[in-house]
Amino acid sequence: MNHTLISHAGRAFAALAISCALVAGFAPAASAIGSPDQTSSVAVHGKKKKAKLQAEAEKKEIKAGEKAKIKGRMDVEDAANARTDGLESVEPIILQKLDIRTNTWVNIADGGCKPNGKYKIELTFTLRATLTLRVYHPASATIDLAVSANILLKIL
Repeated sequence: MNHTLISHAGRAFAALAISCALVAGFAPAASAIGSPDQTSSVAVHGKKKKAKLQAEAEKKEIKAGEKAKIKGRMDVEDAANARTDGLESVEPIILQKLDIRTNTWVNIADGGCKPNGKYKIELTFTLRATLTLRVYHPASATIDLAVSANILLKIL
C-alpha cells in the first residue's frame, strides 16, 4: 500500500519536472521572437507618438439612473500624415474610476477613438456617489500611453 503511494508521488514529481523542463526549453524561443513593439514598423522608423487626452462630463451632476456622458478628444503629436505614420486605426480608450478604499483606478467602460478624433462614452450609475473619473489610453504599437485630467461626477 505504501509502495503504491510512493509510486504515484514519484510519477507526479516526474511529470512536474518534465513540464518545467519543457517550459524552460520554450522560453528562449519565445523571447527570440520578440514583442510586437520590437517588430513593429514604428520601432524601425522612430519612437511612439505622444498623445494628449481631453475628457469632460457633459453634466457635473446627474441623477441616479440617468446616463452620464463623458466626451473628449485624443490629440496625437505630428499626426498630420496619419496614413503614412500608421495612425489610421481606432485606438482603445478606457474610462476608469478611482476606488478610494484601495487608491487604485478601476476600469468601468471602454471605447475607441481615432488619433486627432473625438470620442463619447455613455453609462448609467444606479447608486448615489461622488466619483473621480479619468480616461486612459494604454500604450499601443504606434501611440504612447496617455491619461486625461480627473473628472468629478456627482450622482444624486
